[in-house]
Amino acid sequence: MDRTRQIIADGIAAGWHTGAQLYVSRRGEPVADFAVGDTPAVLPWLSAGKPVAAVAVALLRERGRLDFDDPVARFLPEFGKPAVTVRHLLTHTGGFRFIRRHWTTESWDEIIAEICAAPLDAGWVPGQKAGYHLESSWYILGEVVRRVSGRSFAEFARAEIFEPAGMRNSAIPGSPGRSALGPVRELGWFYEKLGRGILTAESVWQLTARHRAGMLDVTFGMVMDWGLGFMLNTGPHTPYSYGPHASANTFGHGGRQSVLAFCDPDRQLVVAWACAGQPGEAAHQRRALALNTAIYEDLGLVA
Repeated sequence: MDRTRQIIADGIAAGWHTGAQLYVSRRGEPVADFAVGDTPAVLPWLSAGKPVAAVAVALLRERGRLDFDDPVARFLPEFGKPAVTVRHLLTHTGGFRFIRRHWTTESWDEIIAEICAAPLDAGWVPGQKAGYHLESSWYILGEVVRRVSGRSFAEFARAEIFEPAGMRNSAIPGSPGRSALGPVRELGWFYEKLGRGILTAESVWQLTARHRAGMLDVTFGMVMDWGLGFMLNTGPHTPYSYGPHASANTFGHGGRQSVLAFCDPDRQLVVAWACAGQPGEAAHQRRALALNTAIYEDLGLVA
């Protein structure tokens, strides 16, 4: 992985990060698992943990407890947006993006009550407009999981997803949208185990099909395609892209200016990396594009 290591070293020299962790596997077997520079053993995954909530919902669907097109109000009667469905939450088309950017000191119940009482964004018709939701819709997904399963979202994720995948050092202690953390290799294991112990292959297909295609994301200001909780490959120049060599079917998710994890099923490839440093959005996108390009080239997987 000489090119990849050099990109990380260049970022250290530029002051973009103090180090990075990288995990890569092909056909379920690790081909790279290392750290460069100075990084803690456990790193925040930030929004790269959002797919965990999607997988939790898919598990409940497999058990017949809910469906993607169920109205959220079926499970949360106090949710004051009757047209919003579970699918809208997972595709960022629900329309209640910025109630707050982040919650910090409020209890879980206070956060849920505030989101339920908030109106839709002005002029938003659920399902007909798209815009990335930082946290609000993911708290609601977590509450749906809690009410359907009878366990907190954090406990459900630990018992039903992290433990079966061997992710014993990973957790989501707070926000389902931004508080996941763990070693980077365990984020890679999450993608390896999706169709091999966590979900059925049919469920993985459901989550990673193009449920939102060709729509302008008004938060990012770009057209971006989405599955259910997963960012799909919309080309190498969209935010948090998978690079120019990734196949069209690649899916995954990024975390704010520092983290990316994805699966390229056509290459039977899983990649997860995290940098200890957030250099700003423009610099991070250059870094991510360079890293993802180098990873494929180091493996001889050039499109």
